[in-house]
Amino acid sequence: MIFPFNATAIEDIAARLDLRGPNRRALTAVAEALDAGEPGLEIVCDLATATGKTYIAAGVIDYLAAAGVRNVLIVCPGTTILNKTVTNFTPGHAKFVDGLEVITAGRTSEDFQRGSVSEALGPRSRPAVAVRPAHRPPDARHRRGASGGMSCAPAS
Repeated sequence: MIFPFNATAIEDIAARLDLRGPNRRALTAVAEALDAGEPGLEIVCDLATATGKTYIAAGVIDYLAAAGVRNVLIVCPGTTILNKTVTNFTPGHAKFVDGLEVITAGRTSEDFQRGSVSEALGPRSRPAVAVRPAHRPPDARHRRGASGGMSCAPAS
C-alpha cells in the first residue's frame, strides 16, 4: 500500500471540482491503485481529447496533498499542452482550475535550468507541480483506447 484509500477525500474533491461521473471514477481508480500498489508504481490515465484530464490531475494533486505528498510531476506530450497545463495550475491565471484546494507552485524544466531548484523544491506549505514535456522515441505510437474512452490503471 502506498496510501490508504480515502473515500471521504474522493467525495470532497469530486464535489469541489464538480467532477463528472467518469472523472470521479478515474480519480477513484487512481486512489484504489495507490491503496493496492507498492512504491514505484506507475499509474497511467489514458483518456481521449476533451474528457477532463486536467480536472482528474487536479483531483489527484489534491488527493496526494491530503496524504502528505508535496511534489508532483506532470509529463506533457509537447510544449502546447505543457503551457496549457502550467496556466491551469498557476493561481491567479484566468485558466486556473476552479475548486483546486491545494494552491500549487507550478514549475517547468526551465525553472530548474535557471538554478531555481531550491525555490522550486524547497520547504514550503504548498505542493510543487513540476510540468515538463515528454520525449518520445521516434518510433513511439500514440496510445488510445479503441473506444476513445478513458481508463486509469497501474501500468503493466
